[in-house]
Amino acid sequence: MDGPIMKMGFDPETDHIPGFVTVDITASYNVIRKENYTVKATLSAYNLFDKSWETFVHYPMIGRFLSAGFTLTL
Repeated sequence: MDGPIMKMGFDPETDHIPGFVTVDITASYNVIRKENYTVKATLSAYNLFDKSWETFVHYPMIGRFLSAGFTLTL
């Protein structure tokens, strides 16, 4: 073969995925702690610094994402 193989618009000589680091953080607190059950509140932030990143060329991943919830443990 003379040149690079082109597949689905991907050119290995010009298209590449640079290295990246994202920061995620989660905090939780036991709101209610009883003998029979516990209720825990959780707050999470993913990609805290809103870094642009991709795992496949030309398909960007989600930016900053916040999540909150409760967990009931019996």
